[in-house]
Amino acid sequence: MENFDSYVGRRFDDKLTVINVIGAGEYSVVLGAYDAQAERTVALKLLRPEYNDDPVVSERFATEVHILSLLSHPNIVRLYEAHLDAPIRYFTMEYIEGITLKKHLQSRGALSTDETLFFARQILSALEEVHEKGVVHSDIKPQNVVVLGDGSVRLMDFGIASLVSEEPEEAAPIREEDPFCGVFSDDPPAEETEEIAVGTVHYVSPEQAEGKSLDQLSDIYSFGVMLYEMATGILPFFGENPQKIATMHVRLQPIPPSHVAPFVPEGMDRIILRAMEKLPFARFPSAAAMREALDRFDEERNAPAPTEEETEPVPFLVRCRDLLVEYWRELNLPSLVTGALCALLVTVVIGLGILSEALVTERNNPDHIRIPSLKGHDLATVADTLDPDFYEIEVTYVSNDDRQGRILKQSPAAGRVFKTRDGETIKIRLTVACRSLPPTMPDLRRMTLEEVTALLASYDCEVVIIEVPDAYIPAGEILSTIPAAGAQTARTLTLYVSAGYQIDE
Repeated sequence: MENFDSYVGRRFDDKLTVINVIGAGEYSVVLGAYDAQAERTVALKLLRPEYNDDPVVSERFATEVHILSLLSHPNIVRLYEAHLDAPIRYFTMEYIEGITLKKHLQSRGALSTDETLFFARQILSALEEVHEKGVVHSDIKPQNVVVLGDGSVRLMDFGIASLVSEEPEEAAPIREEDPFCGVFSDDPPAEETEEIAVGTVHYVSPEQAEGKSLDQLSDIYSFGVMLYEMATGILPFFGENPQKIATMHVRLQPIPPSHVAPFVPEGMDRIILRAMEKLPFARFPSAAAMREALDRFDEERNAPAPTEEETEPVPFLVRCRDLLVEYWRELNLPSLVTGALCALLVTVVIGLGILSEALVTERNNPDHIRIPSLKGHDLATVADTLDPDFYEIEVTYVSNDDRQGRILKQSPAAGRVFKTRDGETIKIRLTVACRSLPPTMPDLRRMTLEEVTALLASYDCEVVIIEVPDAYIPAGEILSTIPAAGAQTARTLTLYVSAGYQIDE
């Protein structure tokens, strides 16, 4: 990998000063720069000088600029300005500080249904704008979605996007990790992999894997793969050989998400599998249609439970009685016989009604709670799902690197029924897997308490926080730790956190 640090400090157009290198690929370099005229930090994407005379690469670079100029949406990175005259071709865009959705998934695993819907709606809204402008992104994947601190997302990297009216380009490298997937400071550049078709092999549509011309429905498939990964924590197709993975997209049906992760709702199953249909016309016809399907699913899963009146079976039995009486009358039986049969039927109906009412009352009695099966589920999902009015969760962590975040044991056991009184809750004790601490203590100094807390959340450790006044280190940053950096780790970690400069009164 080439070293591009020589770009740091370089000036462009007497107003842009390069401050850091974000990433580099085969054709271009992405730099962080300060725009003195606009007084803001920007991302500067520079075409590498050796490709200035390459008409194909230069045209693709110009196409990316043109496509970005068409788009205006809060969930899409913004283009600022472009300079496309040789020998220096570059453009500037919004500088986004955050982490990719891919990194978020790698640290969290499967997301809760609520978080999956939260991200999915934003991404689909961005895709609506992209598709309405006649653009096919062609590289939809979580590496190209950046999550900001407030939870909002930005869709990035239109380097291989195209207009639907354009002739399809020749196949280009599938990229395992695109260095331009987001404009943020912590993503390292990546290497190119085997050539098959435009895009990243784990997320390509069947038509993309076969090198066919693409339309917006190809993006729908790729987003379906993303949604699968968000909901289950794993990819539908994976392996070491890109060619084989591409073939899987063309020939194999994905395992239903709920078969991989039992906590995935049935409605989410149907939406993901429809988006991943092999034939484009069988998928959702647009990003808007898919977003509407997710909204309907969300409404249905949050709909209030049927009331007792809606489940009362007596009216149905009464209707049966009326139909039978009418039938007997048509038989022209003697009135005495008809009367006796009607009286008998009324008695039976009343008895069934009383029995049904008793059963309904017992079934809907909130004083009886059946313990759900939680083993194997993600703790975050369970915490979001269980009603705090009925359940109190007590968590014990044990080291298990292979199943981190998953519930290994529960007490009481699933299926047990408890009778509760008003205001009482049932305590469920969960044993949850988490990662083992590394053998030596990492250096956490100058990191913020929020960053360190998030970092240690998935490890088997107890954290003690002690605030200490400090005149030089900003409040909230770590001053030191016990054990110290480089020492052997212990299960109890003590963090000394700066409380900032304080004046004694």
